[in-house]
Amino acid sequence: AKGDPVDARADLYSTGVVLYELLSGKQPFRGETPVAIAYQHVSETPVAPSEINESVPRSLDAIALRALAKDPYQRYQDAAGFREALDATVDGKAPSKRQVGALTSELYGPNPRQAAETARSLRQLSTDTTMKRTQPGPPIAWIWAGVAIIAVLLISVLFWALSVRPTTEAPSTARVVPDVSGMTFERAEESLAALDLVAVEQSESSADVTEGNVIRTEPAAETSVNPGQEVDVFVSTGQELAEVPVLEGLGQDAAVQALEDAGLAVGTINRTNDPDLAEGIVISADETAGDEVPVGTTVDLTVASGRVVINDVTGYTVEAATRELEDVGLSVLTQEDQSCAASAPPVVRSQSLAPGEVPVHSEITLTYCSGSS
Repeated sequence: AKGDPVDARADLYSTGVVLYELLSGKQPFRGETPVAIAYQHVSETPVAPSEINESVPRSLDAIALRALAKDPYQRYQDAAGFREALDATVDGKAPSKRQVGALTSELYGPNPRQAAETARSLRQLSTDTTMKRTQPGPPIAWIWAGVAIIAVLLISVLFWALSVRPTTEAPSTARVVPDVSGMTFERAEESLAALDLVAVEQSESSADVTEGNVIRTEPAAETSVNPGQEVDVFVSTGQELAEVPVLEGLGQDAAVQALEDAGLAVGTINRTNDPDLAEGIVISADETAGDEVPVGTTVDLTVASGRVVINDVTGYTVEAATRELEDVGLSVLTQEDQSCAASAPPVVRSQSLAPGEVPVHSEITLTYCSGSS
């Protein structure tokens, strides 16, 4: 716009514009007309990128503003110098005093004489629209060189943006909870204390983790926490135990419910005759009431069948037959038969229930001879 000769430093200025937009997300100069924008390019200094994007470090402010310097001699003189400054920022180095000093005039604006010359040039540009360019354009070699320089510098800037955090970012103080599962509580406590974390012991049953070893933590391993935070350490108490309930005398359904409520399971249910118990009443269990066993243990039950076995008592004396049948829970009645001669003592001639299984507490009638000989 000022009519100065164009060289590689003009390409570096264009690269500075691209760098500025990458850092701040905005163009360095904005206006309603191309002439207004051109005027800003030759006479005004853009605000530092960090004033728009706070995450931009000061070192990149310096690089971007130097690339946009109005005086070509205050810019980077070649692409190598530009790249060297970017590499230094990637390595976390601050710009040298010489680099910062070169920006003094850019930070405070151009001198009045330079601004006046710029204004005259722009007035001429805006009024003489028919003027033909008399200065020959730059050689084609310069154009290709500028394209190559811009590509190299853009790659450097993108590498920095993807791999390096701003140097002004404060170091994180977060701690990552370590994996202490399988350790004793004492070892886990030491590991957490080394990271300035406080271990708090908690108990928890586990069928898989040996008693006394750590099962898990809360917050879980690999979680980021603040220094000094408490971490609950759950230590195994071994497999969870359940107390065997009293089952004898309960009905079968009630016994099954009692086992399930205690966290136990019903195993085999065996049936046996018992003259004193009705059908389905629990006679015994293979685990003793009051004992502690692992949760989920199966308990076998023996329940009354509700039936008894009676023998053939014909030929027994009435007294002996009655005693035997009453012992198995039957109710015995006697009946005389006068069609046959009586004997002393009286002997059972017949019984009302056939030998074999009969319901408990059944009634049986024994018949004996009572006639005269």
